[in-house]
Amino acid sequence: MGTNTELYTQDFYAWCLTTAALIREGKWQYQPAGRQESHSWADSIRAARRQVTRLLVRHPSLQSRLSVAFARAYPHARREASDETQLPLATFPEQCPWMPAQVLDEDFWPQE
Repeated sequence: MGTNTELYTQDFYAWCLTTAALIREGKWQYQPAGRQESHSWADSIRAARRQVTRLLVRHPSLQSRLSVAFARAYPHARREASDETQLPLATFPEQCPWMPAQVLDEDFWPQE
């Protein structure tokens, strides 16, 4: 489908899942220099969390499918994180180490 930005305009629900998976993927964790140099990553993560949360409020029936959707989105997000960070795919865990509730928690930030 192209970039995450293109996905946003083509399929908002899929974009939300992909973005949440990217947050969960841990770019924040695997490239700590990026979070120290600017606030753009933190701002992007916060914005994605707000958008997913709003989506879940508007469509509460999606909540029951959230875990499955995250699990399906994770392999794609893992590859995209590798491409965007230029880190080897093996850098990122094969299974997501966080639960969807953690990923969407505005106070959750994976540590180094």
